[in-house]
Amino acid sequence: FVAGVGNGLSAGAVVAMSVSLAPDSSQRASVVSLFRMLNTGTDVFVPLMLGCASHWVNTALCGTVLLCLGCICGFALTTMMPHCDGRSPVSTELDEELLAPEPVSMQSEPESLKVPHIDFVIPVKKVGMLTRTVIESVFLHYAPRNMYIVSRKSELDAIKLLSVDWDIPQSMLRFVDEDTFFFDAFRMHMCDFMEYYDSSREKEKAREFGWWWQQLLKLGAGTCVPGLSDDFYVWDGDLIVLKPWPLMVRGSAGATYHVAILQEAARSAFNRSEYEASVQELLGMETAYPDGGGTFVAHHMPLNKGILEKLVGHIDSRLPGNLPWAAKLLKTSAYRYRVSEYMLYSTFVKNLQSHGDQFVPFAHHHYEAYGKKGVRVREAEVFLQDLEEALAIPWCGCAYKQLQDFLCGPASGGNKYHIDGMTHLQVEHVYHLCSSKKSQPSQEEDDKQSVAGAKNL
Repeated sequence: FVAGVGNGLSAGAVVAMSVSLAPDSSQRASVVSLFRMLNTGTDVFVPLMLGCASHWVNTALCGTVLLCLGCICGFALTTMMPHCDGRSPVSTELDEELLAPEPVSMQSEPESLKVPHIDFVIPVKKVGMLTRTVIESVFLHYAPRNMYIVSRKSELDAIKLLSVDWDIPQSMLRFVDEDTFFFDAFRMHMCDFMEYYDSSREKEKAREFGWWWQQLLKLGAGTCVPGLSDDFYVWDGDLIVLKPWPLMVRGSAGATYHVAILQEAARSAFNRSEYEASVQELLGMETAYPDGGGTFVAHHMPLNKGILEKLVGHIDSRLPGNLPWAAKLLKTSAYRYRVSEYMLYSTFVKNLQSHGDQFVPFAHHHYEAYGKKGVRVREAEVFLQDLEEALAIPWCGCAYKQLQDFLCGPASGGNKYHIDGMTHLQVEHVYHLCSSKKSQPSQEEDDKQSVAGAKNL
């Protein structure tokens, strides 16, 4: 009888306390709590079963009744206890490990930096070691409503698989197949647009079809991505934020969306002249440049759906023929080597503002603020090898926290990539989940594979 009473009261209290105080913020902690309950249940029910088997009816009955009473009393006691954030007064080392806060570097940004009402569009040519890093950095610092990943179906399938282990809510990711991106608007697949790209020009100067295609995806996002917020950001798939800049600034006239000037100048005088010539032809306007120096080729930009519609309509009206505006723009590759979606949009917006049109919520942070202390790596292979030697990169890509430690952590002082106050990092052409010394396919071969894949869909 005494054994039944003791088992019933103690086990009932432990079960009740475990359920009531089990931490719900950690999956591991929940599992531990579950095992506590199972263990306690074993302690209770095994003696009761043995008691029944031995015909100790009174002991079994008493133990069962007191188990129920113990649970009820335990729940009542824990309900009346002061709030304790799900922690028991006496914590074990395991409890401390499970309930410890995230490291400081992974804490989310202040609410003033977050933009939970707008979406991001991120074109991804190929999944690479730093794709995860880019997407996690956007989520951690800005917490947008959704992130639309635009890529080939094969790459989207890979991201869906890999992102299960990323530090980002799966519900935030949206996937857009670039092969059918313009189909609802123009009844054209990606391979159909290839016909209007001129691939016969000088390889040293010309950019491949994939580069032009990226410009079209960004310019067409406003009308071709269903459910997109009226104001949204396009974000290049290689831009990693380390010191975030405000994207939205509220004022008396409303919210103004900002772009940070990250590039001091075009890579060459040739590139600058080509960009300016294409702006003049497509818009009939002088290219706009930001106050304080730099260029609007900033690898990210706030876009407005209404302004984008006017912009592409303006381009369509200036180019001859009856083809869709995107095909017309591609045809200029026969005599133009460069075009920039960012320069087109910023010049168009600046022109609207200069003519006193209705308030256009577009502004920029000066180059000195966030561009001067950024790092751009144009040859990725050495960087990726250095990263792999310093860190154990998981199969799903480099976590943002890992890159932060590599570039800005306590041991990064001797790192050749480290800069005090580093604001952002861009590593170009990272198309593999690990570094490789093997030769990469040429851009032309890659475009052919892309079109072949599109035709087989």
